Amino acid sequence: MFNHKSPPSLQTVADDVGLRAQEALDSAQHQAQEAIDVFHASAQQIKNQARDLSDNLSRSAMQSVKDDPLKSLLIAAASGAALVAVLSYFTRSRC
Repeated sequence: MFNHKSPPSLQTVADDVGLRAQEALDSAQHQAQEAIDVFHASAQQIKNQARDLSDNLSRSAMQSVKDDPLKSLLIAAASGAALVAVLSYFTRSRC
């Protein structure tokens, strides 16, 4: 009539806790590995996009120089002069 079940032994409880802890650790490791894989794939994609953009800009710049070399020379000279002016402004002594 009465179902008198004895409480689990301390060893059974310890084994159960150990099993659950191992399952949680395995799950956490799996999730961490998935996050690393996603990050790696994203980083690779960004690297590829940056390389493609750099290649496109380089080709575009070379084509601009070929199309109008005098204009390119004047832009380069003006950019250099502006850079020298900015550097000299920041490097001169403040008396």
